[in-house]
Amino acid sequence: MKVIRFPELSPTRAFTDEVIAVVNKHTGTHDVILGRDFLGAAGIVPNPATSLIQWDDLNCPWLPHDHFHGHNWTSAVRTAMEALAADPYLEYDSFSVQKGSKEILSSKYDQVSTRDAAQQQTHLPQRQRDQLADVLQHFTTLFSGKLDCYPHHKVHLELSENAKPFRCREYPIPHAHREVFKEELERLVKIGVLSRTTASKFLSPTFIVPKKDGRVRWVSDFRKLNSMITRKEYNLPRIQDILKRRSHYRYFTKLDISMQYYTFELDEASKDLCTIATPFGNFRYNRLPMGIKQSPDVAQQIMEDVLRDCPEVEVYIDDIGVFSNTWEEHLASLRKVLKILQDNNFTVNPLKCEWAVQETDWLGYWLTPTGIKPWKKKIDALLALQRPQSVTELRSFIGAVTFYRDMFPRRSHLLSPLTAQVGKRKLNWNDECEKSFKEIKSLLAKEAFLRYPDHNKPFHIYTDASDRQLGSVILQEGKPVAFFSRKLNSAQRNYTTGEKELLSIVETLKEYRTMLFGCRELHVYTDHKNLTFHNLQTQRVLRWRLFLEEYGPIFHYIKGNENTAADAFSRLTFSERQSDHPHGFKGPPEKPSDVLHPSFTEDTSDSPVEGYYSMVTDDPDLCDCFVHLPDQQDVPFQLDYKTIAEAQSRDAALQAEAQSQPMRIQKKLLAPGTEVFCHAQTIGGPWKIYLPTSLLRDTVRWYHLALGHCGISRLANTLRMHFHHPRLQQTCENEVSTCDPCQRLKNVGRGHGETASREASLLPWQDVAVDLIGPWTISVGNKKHTFSALTIIDMVTNLVEVIRIENKSAAHVAMHFENHWLSKYPRPLNVIHDQGGEFIGDDFQHRLRVHGINSKPRKQTPFANECIKQSAIR
Repeated sequence: MKVIRFPELSPTRAFTDEVIAVVNKHTGTHDVILGRDFLGAAGIVPNPATSLIQWDDLNCPWLPHDHFHGHNWTSAVRTAMEALAADPYLEYDSFSVQKGSKEILSSKYDQVSTRDAAQQQTHLPQRQRDQLADVLQHFTTLFSGKLDCYPHHKVHLELSENAKPFRCREYPIPHAHREVFKEELERLVKIGVLSRTTASKFLSPTFIVPKKDGRVRWVSDFRKLNSMITRKEYNLPRIQDILKRRSHYRYFTKLDISMQYYTFELDEASKDLCTIATPFGNFRYNRLPMGIKQSPDVAQQIMEDVLRDCPEVEVYIDDIGVFSNTWEEHLASLRKVLKILQDNNFTVNPLKCEWAVQETDWLGYWLTPTGIKPWKKKIDALLALQRPQSVTELRSFIGAVTFYRDMFPRRSHLLSPLTAQVGKRKLNWNDECEKSFKEIKSLLAKEAFLRYPDHNKPFHIYTDASDRQLGSVILQEGKPVAFFSRKLNSAQRNYTTGEKELLSIVETLKEYRTMLFGCRELHVYTDHKNLTFHNLQTQRVLRWRLFLEEYGPIFHYIKGNENTAADAFSRLTFSERQSDHPHGFKGPPEKPSDVLHPSFTEDTSDSPVEGYYSMVTDDPDLCDCFVHLPDQQDVPFQLDYKTIAEAQSRDAALQAEAQSQPMRIQKKLLAPGTEVFCHAQTIGGPWKIYLPTSLLRDTVRWYHLALGHCGISRLANTLRMHFHHPRLQQTCENEVSTCDPCQRLKNVGRGHGETASREASLLPWQDVAVDLIGPWTISVGNKKHTFSALTIIDMVTNLVEVIRIENKSAAHVAMHFENHWLSKYPRPLNVIHDQGGEFIGDDFQHRLRVHGINSKPRKQTPFANECIKQSAIR
């Protein structure tokens, strides 16, 4: 059964896989009649006494059965839904219409109640919501919804040297839309965005498209003008820099500037460039229009200048982030920032802002007080990838892996079970093929999952489309950043090949807008050559091309047999299951304020719960993917006495220093036939190998990796035990400060110290320790089976339960803990566990709270949980 949407109720509710009875009987104009059983299972309660239909907290009138007679309502809704699903440019996530009407309405900008916006922040206690409302109500002009003009700067658009004037004819407007077009045109003139003009050397066309509420979006086609504008690039902020400045913040507010581009006025020369042709005459833009490729750079520069005196603020184009450590500081910062925005004539919609939250998406990341969480949405397409069903599909998968041949070692070894099947006529999939397939998926997913993009470096998107689905890969510096795939609906399958290829690009940009919008360079690679020449000119393609203009992509043609990166994602089979939330949490938020933020009534600054582990282990797809990562090979240490001696002989500075300080630098016989320069800090002190400069950096890097990305002090102290070099400390500092995983994933400050000693108890059934062990592979008959186990140990009696588990999700582990321990033995007071996500995850923690058990996490990592090991040894 297809997804059913109810236009009378919430447009975001949908039900799938429901069993219904089909009656071959005339039912009037209704396509489907739903009975009481279905309504009851769906939570829909019709109440005849009040003539209302209740669905959770929503109510709507109970309409009589003949209400829609005379209106072809169901056909209108079905047609509208197919059109919306087929056209991603309109950005519809729901649809509502006036019954029997298909008209486009004029635009409308309303003033929003600040008190209502504050009361919707349900993650805040009532007292804080009231205080927030008191702050917001002092800025009525800022929240008035009226467009004003930034007074301190006029935007200038610079043409390239070879730019030539052009004049385009106006686009024809359907007769049914002419009145709405004219009303919107007059509104833009009234608020100062447009003004009437006469002849112009530069003339671009304009049209309107409907927005999701049925109103109008004004679109000007500036593609030709953009090709002549010289873009002056302005650096966007880097997430690494923000993390250094904002670690362990407590409150975060994200402000959204309304109609931001229209707030910036153009100078006279630029106004003439932005002249548009309409059926009602020529008009020119007085304000910076959307669709100009210089617009993001202008907006970023002006907003940084405006808020330069606010150290608690970060700016990303039209999003302003305010970070604070206390509630009082946050309110004071909001007053300061809002006053600056109001004084500079900006407008803010409070309902589109996020007020005093802890976690949110920012610059394409999921930002938290303890760092950034990986974006699970980036690898959803890879997680859903099913094993090849034919030799042709297998070749496509191997081609995609070969595209990333420089990304991971032992590629040919991992692929060997799959490449052995390529020459066969029929695919014979066995356990070795399955293992190889899952290991390669894990390596690709790990690379993209932990890699974070840099908006100031070029992005490269490889796209492809088949008859049934779209696929693409986003790369940066040759490494995958995100994967995308989506099946085509029935209407989209009828598109031409060129339209499908372009749709793949549009959908990718929409899905990763926060990652790609405003980036310095965006290169798009397609195997459909017509896309690089702009030969497709249908109305659908025109809308999509104008959407692409916001990103300013550079198109490149690539041969089909070379486009292996995206080919696999457009042709291989995918599971239907998709992530509800792009960051791995359960359930999509209805609005920004409904994101599951921690309550601020409790102090969470010392909380041991690490969201990263929880996110990974709460998701069965992630667990199943990463549990198949192949063992990492030890990095060989390439240094030996002979190599050191040869490098020392070429080091002129070392030779000179040895001659000037013969008592401190001498050659020592450290291996048969090999003498190495050694250094003593004091005369008679211990000798240490004098590390030549050519080997210094590689040696420091090897130790940093071998010691598990240790800090500067530990790295330098470890090296000093064996080596000497004048710049050893400086090199260690440079290595740690430039190490990408360290900067992204490590918290600032010292760790928690040495391993805690065991906490002894005299009473049985009081303290229970839990841990996971495995995985192991055993052979039963001719088949191999891989499994892991949950261990539960009473700290006094040493009673042990070992339970086999299917996956490491928190829900699965919690179920086995309850079934195999809580249902058989006395309930413990405390459960001791490490900080693995399976134990700190919401499901396991919730199960402990339900039974009144205290959670006792240890400050060690899951891989060094000595406390749990001690209980097991005893």
